[in-house]
Amino acid sequence: APISERRGGRFPLWVWCLGAGVGYLGIGYANSIAMLFVSRLPVGLFKQTFTVSRAYISDMTPADQRARHMAYLGALGGAGFVIGPLVGGFISSLGHAVPAVFAFSLFMVDFVIALLFLPESLHHPAPAVAQGDLTDAAAGRPVRQAAPFSVSSMLAVFHLPGMWALLLVDVAFSFGLTLFRANFAVYTQRRFDFKPRENGFVMSYVAVLDVLTQFGMSHMPHAYTDWQLIFVSSIVSSFVYAGIALSHDIRIFLAVLVPWKVAESICSTSISSAISKTVKKEELGLTLGVVDAFENVTRVVGPAIGGLLMDRFSTTGSPMASAVLMAMLSLFLWGRLPTASAEPLLPRSHRE
Repeated sequence: APISERRGGRFPLWVWCLGAGVGYLGIGYANSIAMLFVSRLPVGLFKQTFTVSRAYISDMTPADQRARHMAYLGALGGAGFVIGPLVGGFISSLGHAVPAVFAFSLFMVDFVIALLFLPESLHHPAPAVAQGDLTDAAAGRPVRQAAPFSVSSMLAVFHLPGMWALLLVDVAFSFGLTLFRANFAVYTQRRFDFKPRENGFVMSYVAVLDVLTQFGMSHMPHAYTDWQLIFVSSIVSSFVYAGIALSHDIRIFLAVLVPWKVAESICSTSISSAISKTVKKEELGLTLGVVDAFENVTRVVGPAIGGLLMDRFSTTGSPMASAVLMAMLSLFLWGRLPTASAEPLLPRSHRE
């Protein structure tokens, strides 16, 4: 993401598409476990187009339209999660390498589109500043150094107004989501005796809900601020996770998944929109990169902790832990809820 601030949004998209495409091609033709692992490395390293896309949208759209366009981005991503498994399952009958080669081809198409048709987001490059800590006198906050990958520039993100609170909200929500979602198949297998086929249908159902929610968000009235949406979503998520933990009927479970996915989509989109409005344009790419790094930590830790909770407390453990975490997040937000979407998430005492 910091590269997009220095070179524009097109360049990292080119690199990301090429790197991920080569990785998938290696996966398709891997003839050993070692080669499979090596080929998976560039996929994990370069398949971060969503972060760059969010930074690109923030550069190309006015602040009052970013939530809508980020919702469109999320909806299209959700549509890919609906169509992808179906297409992959169908073409896998032609050979185990075919889905990976097909993924490589799609990334190459993305590369060509970004190369030929995507306008550059960096219309007016910011002048480079000298090395050392500088301060924007008007905003009263640090200015990122010219070196995009310096440790000091990354640490400067934490000194932005309200950024610690923003990171805490994002990490708490991501961790609560990962606790349950990473063990979703285990939950359905143990509680409802689902097989891979049934789980595939449920995941497609969830992906459809995601698409519908994201498109619905793109037409949501501007009367609601990002923080109001995050606050309400955290409350709804708390009750929904508790309902998942207590549901033993498949019909009730499928019904509860509707508000679960709606709350997740609204909260994640609103967090991205709030971040884009809190930081300056030249700080956005680096900030999104740091936020995604913290989210990735929850994706590493969450599945293990969620699995331990399911082993210790049966299928109730993981979703109930998520419910408690979302309730705590709701209380935190209630004490710091700002009145304007562009205002940093600061305590009430700091704003009065």
